[in-house]
Amino acid sequence: DGRLEEHLRFWGCEMREMKKTGKTMAEMQIELNMRYDFDRITEAGKDLVAVSGPGKIGMENIGNSCYLASTMQLLFTILELAAPYLHSAQNIIASAPADPYGDLTTQLAKLADGLLTAKYAVPAGAKDGGDVAVKPTYLKAVAGKGHPEFSTANQQDALDFLQYMTELMHRSRVADAARLGGGEEGNSRDFYF
Repeated sequence: DGRLEEHLRFWGCEMREMKKTGKTMAEMQIELNMRYDFDRITEAGKDLVAVSGPGKIGMENIGNSCYLASTMQLLFTILELAAPYLHSAQNIIASAPADPYGDLTTQLAKLADGLLTAKYAVPAGAKDGGDVAVKPTYLKAVAGKGHPEFSTANQQDALDFLQYMTELMHRSRVADAARLGGGEEGNSRDFYF
């Protein structure tokens, strides 16, 4: 409104004499951030003990793949979902097709072996503590193959990937039940919620 000052004056509001009394949401947020003690949640300045071992191995970010890492680490904390891949890993890898890089079951078995065993754990007493992480390059490629979103290197939503991945894992466990040691249907009922 080009005549705002004039319109407000009609109602008794003199713009030039007004003083700001309230804060905008942005100003309140900035003020809160300035006062907040982030060291309480980041443990800054504390001597932390590095942990390593089965279930404590991370995944390397291979370029906008944090959605994949967080989803797979979550799924593999559920023993019922991870166990068939972990316990049958050697059989799965030995019976992999000619192109194991394009086989989801093989890639899931390799991931389970990497995340849930001591294979990649930093040895106790290692001086540098080491940054050990599993690199999910082929898993990302095979899981995203043919999908319009997950086949790209763009940022993705972890919930969308979780839903997509549970469907892929279900299909994999039905199709590869014999390789997973679960009989005709495998453990596909784990995916019924």
